[in-house]
Amino acid sequence: MNIKIKILSTLLALGLLYGCSAEESLVDVPSTSSKLDQAQVVLSISVPEVSIPSSGTRAITDDNAINNFVIWAFDNNNNFIYELTQESRDEKGNLKVVKHGNNVYVLLPKSDTKVTLSLIANYQTIETPSKGTPMEEAEKSLKFTFSENLNNIPMYGKSIPFVVEEGAKPGTISLKRALAKIEVDASHAWPNFDLKAVSIINVNTAGTIVESETITNTSIRSTYRTEIKNSNDTPNNNNKWVYYIPEAKDIKDGTRISLILEGINTKDGDGRTRFYRLDFIKRIQSEGENIKYDYITSIERNKRYAFKIEHI
Repeated sequence: MNIKIKILSTLLALGLLYGCSAEESLVDVPSTSSKLDQAQVVLSISVPEVSIPSSGTRAITDDNAINNFVIWAFDNNNNFIYELTQESRDEKGNLKVVKHGNNVYVLLPKSDTKVTLSLIANYQTIETPSKGTPMEEAEKSLKFTFSENLNNIPMYGKSIPFVVEEGAKPGTISLKRALAKIEVDASHAWPNFDLKAVSIINVNTAGTIVESETITNTSIRSTYRTEIKNSNDTPNNNNKWVYYIPEAKDIKDGTRISLILEGINTKDGDGRTRFYRLDFIKRIQSEGENIKYDYITSIERNKRYAFKIEHI
């Protein structure tokens, strides 16, 4: 029994999603404080724009969603100076931070030197750094625990350095996901092959919200199994599976991240469930040489790994 698979690894497209203009009358935004030492700043947020098959197979149903966020400010020496949350208020009790669409309206202390704002989205728990904490140290503290019940993808992004004053334009904060996206598309094999479930093995159980130069594997790794519910009413969505996992490095025998497919060959089979293993493999071809295949040794954040099964 042969299985023909094409695997692709491509960067998730980062698309700017423009929100409504600041002039909208229905938006309650932080007004400029009566104090002369504060200024309103408008941040634009860019999040990965990726469509998800309607046969969503895990708790994450919108990989662009921002459920919560906090803003950290760093001075021109990249040391932490203050934090703003969605509950921060000015001296009159008005919110200092309001998100509308892809714009975030923020009331900030004016500055004589440049500051950098970082935005941490979809965090589980967060500890405010002490004043003066270097940015690199503060970023390393941002971690998350992974489970199949994770509803939103942790993301992180930073503004360009800017002086806080009226009319300041810090530009767009591009958020980067802390997870990789794994897809299986065996829709072309339907209805001769009925995909019943997919398991992904040796998955890290924790990750970092901020990308670092090195990827650290967790000491405990888990397997996650998802059942597939196919229907004759929606054949285009059948035999599809989507999952998100933390990045991983040095994938090798014994710790290799793999997929286990459970399915039934409905055309020529005996109706029994069979198991098929898929490994992460890349195609290598140098000029003038034959095509070679090798294992992918690292699963990286904000990338998409797609398995396309044409027939079994």
